[in-house]
Amino acid sequence: MTSSGDSGKQTYQISGTKWSGYDLESFWGRLQYYREVTSPEKSFYSEDSIRTFAKEASALEKSKMNEKGEAHLTQQEFEDYRLKKLVMASSVSPDSGETIMWATRTSAFVPTNIPIIVGMLCSPPTQMYTVFWQWLNQTYNAGLNYGNRNASSTQTTSELLQAYCIATGTAIGVAGSLRAMSGLMLKGQTGGIAQFLTYFIGYAAVASSSSANVYAMRMGEIKSGVAVRDEEGNEYG
Repeated sequence: MTSSGDSGKQTYQISGTKWSGYDLESFWGRLQYYREVTSPEKSFYSEDSIRTFAKEASALEKSKMNEKGEAHLTQQEFEDYRLKKLVMASSVSPDSGETIMWATRTSAFVPTNIPIIVGMLCSPPTQMYTVFWQWLNQTYNAGLNYGNRNASSTQTTSELLQAYCIATGTAIGVAGSLRAMSGLMLKGQTGGIAQFLTYFIGYAAVASSSSANVYAMRMGEIKSGVAVRDEEGNEYG
């Protein structure tokens, strides 16, 4: 960012992802960037607002960005533009350009997970409740993985159905097996040890089934690869 003598305007780099103000080649820069993108406040924008943001951001880039990727803007103009880009980053597929369904946006991960987590922690530790909450949790995770997939790698409906069944089936199988084993593991245990083992069983079920979920729902990307693009959006294969 450099100063400009044009009515308090400054020169901002807005090409590619430079508008974020973060060094995305460093871990810390990416962490800060995704902290903003996944912030729950970014999820509370309607689909119409997101479409408007996309049009306005595109219009600004076409009218004010020069060949160096710079734009002369007031601080308020840049902040408005940056907010629109952050909302789009969390709500629009960069491959298809389609708006991602609200519940599966990365910015909606926290608000949608709160009721699931509360249910998993507060329900009685029975086989029925364990299976239900693991199924619901992994169904949501499957939707999240699908909504944020790389659209350059396509999957048929049957492949998606197979992936969903693998993801949720693994969750139910692991959780159900661990819950069935918990009777033996908890036998004779009381107090803190019993509580720790109960939480550990839940954690092991979620961790293992979530790993299987990612693999199953992204199987198409793993097998056939994805399109590689530079920060300007040019595809290299």
